[in-house]
Amino acid sequence: MHVLVAGAGPAGSVAARLCADLDLDTVLVEGHDEVGRPVRCAGLVSPRALETCGLPLDGDYVSRRIRGAHVHGPSGRVIEMDGGNTRALVVERDRMDAALAKAAVDAGAELRTGTTARLQGGEVYLNDERVEPEVVIDASGARALAAGEHGLGPEKVLPAVQTTLEGAETLSDDFVEVLTGNRWAPGFFAWAVPVNDGARVGLATGGPGNPWRLLEKLLREHPAGGRLSGEPVSREPGPIPIGPPERTVAGNVLLVGDSAAQAKPTSGGGVYTGSVAARAAAEAAHGFVFRGDSLDRYEDLWRREIGRDLRFGMAVHRTMCRSTDGDIERLLSIVERSMQLVRRYGDIDHPSRLALALAKRPWIALPLAALYLKTRLNPLRRRYPG
Repeated sequence: MHVLVAGAGPAGSVAARLCADLDLDTVLVEGHDEVGRPVRCAGLVSPRALETCGLPLDGDYVSRRIRGAHVHGPSGRVIEMDGGNTRALVVERDRMDAALAKAAVDAGAELRTGTTARLQGGEVYLNDERVEPEVVIDASGARALAAGEHGLGPEKVLPAVQTTLEGAETLSDDFVEVLTGNRWAPGFFAWAVPVNDGARVGLATGGPGNPWRLLEKLLREHPAGGRLSGEPVSREPGPIPIGPPERTVAGNVLLVGDSAAQAKPTSGGGVYTGSVAARAAAEAAHGFVFRGDSLDRYEDLWRREIGRDLRFGMAVHRTMCRSTDGDIERLLSIVERSMQLVRRYGDIDHPSRLALALAKRPWIALPLAALYLKTRLNPLRRRYPG
């Protein structure tokens, strides 16, 4: 066995497919009996994310096209951010994950479901069977194999929850809703994603509070709560690791996706970043097996592609964790006045591009800098760990 890939989520399946394409003897294992279940994702991805995964944009896993967002401020006002064309896709993650795993198998990878990988004392086990892969790609998720064995944990884990509500109504079928405010989702935000016959409503928190109780409070007390309420079809907890460790290579183990905390700190999404890292892991594994290259090349490859955006995202997240509702309202006012730039440079996969565009406009950059300094330098504003 050249490569063992642990975890058949998007990052793992993409890595397995690319390794098999590179003639590496690849085994992909998934602890659950069925790939893609249980679902723990809002299912909102960019078209670029699907393309990076190697999936067509018209597959049966795509249920809706999204062109913008309605952003609710803490005061209750709503800002419409209309991208003008398709900016995101709502996907059924169970179908999407199954399609990615099938692509890996079609490329030549072996898929084993109901199989748990673990590291113990430098050895690799599949259930109770000891195996000796030349490279392990750890795409097992928030509870990474290498976290305990090598101490490679994320900077932070955001508690996140979501429920699918039949009968819930969003403001528009082709807009998502983002609900901000420390009363509802301290240090992060809540969301409502339109789906057939309802919406996926959830939140993550960068601060204190039980996320399920916060979600119940939002549905009960937020001005949009009555409209977004409905009959619960499912309840899904899903922690979001953010802030990659200093090292994502440990011996012959490469951490990919949520195992490496490569989710975007600004949105919690990880399909695009995980697939970029999967490609880097496959290239590094190929070089290691066939040319004897160092696996450290993986660090250079993925950080060159997405490292800047993840660092920027963590800076934004730390600022939001120190922001009052008044700070959030001021930020939304700046965004509202900059809507043309937002439409032109806004990119959910590369948020730093918009930041760089805003930084070149002094009338926008100066208020943003003042808000940043206010939240960072005033110790009385350090509300939550960031």
